[in-house]
Formats: sequence, C-alpha cells, structure tokens
Amino acid sequence: MKRFAAIVLSAVLLGVWPALAQTPTVLEFVDGNDLSSLNNQNQFAAQSYIIGVVDAALAAGSIAIGARGSGAKTCLPVHATQAQVYGVVMQYIANQPDSLQYPAAGVVGMALYQAYPCAP
Repeated sequence: MKRFAAIVLSAVLLGVWPALAQTPTVLEFVDGNDLSSLNNQNQFAAQSYIIGVVDAALAAGSIAIGARGSGAKTCLPVHATQAQVYGVVMQYIANQPDSLQYPAAGVVGMALYQAYPCAP
C-alpha cells in the first residue's frame, strides 16, 4: 500500500512539475510593462488588476476613500468609479513611460497618490 501511494504521489508530482517550473518566483512580480501589455490585450483584465491593488491598499490602510486625516497617503474621492481610477493609472503610465520598469502595484499606488493625495 505504501509503495502504491509513493507511485501515485510520484506520478502526480511529475505531472505538476512542469506547471510549477513555470510559476513566477517572488522576484517576478507584474511590472508596469506587464500591466501595459495586459491593457493592450484586455482592458477589463487590466482594470481588474488595478482595482485589486486598490482593494489591497484599502485593506492595508495606505489608501482611504474620502477619509482625510485617516493616516492614509492617498484619499480617493468618495464617488470615484473603477473606470476613473483605471483612467488615472493608465494616463500616469502614458505620461511616465519610465514607470514601466517598476512593480505594477507601485505604479498604481504612485499614480493614485499623485492624483489624490490626502490633505495634511
């Protein structure tokens, strides 16, 4: 029985290994170039990525929604839409092509910080 389990486990690992070998390492995050390429292929996917970054930043407290004085660096307008946030980020990328080399989550954060800084 143990031998059978070892054979099955080996077969499963051998089948999964090629997929694991192609999985990005921690040092291969999505960068601005990847986000720009994704936007050219599928704008909905790019917008979804951006909103995912915003959701994570909201949870972490680095972005707030209309909450000036909350300790956040970026304060999105209360009535900001996903389309508006996406537009701000894509405009930033268009105006700052050197940003493409940096991690995409940081590019999203910088674009939104420049557009919507919290008042002191």
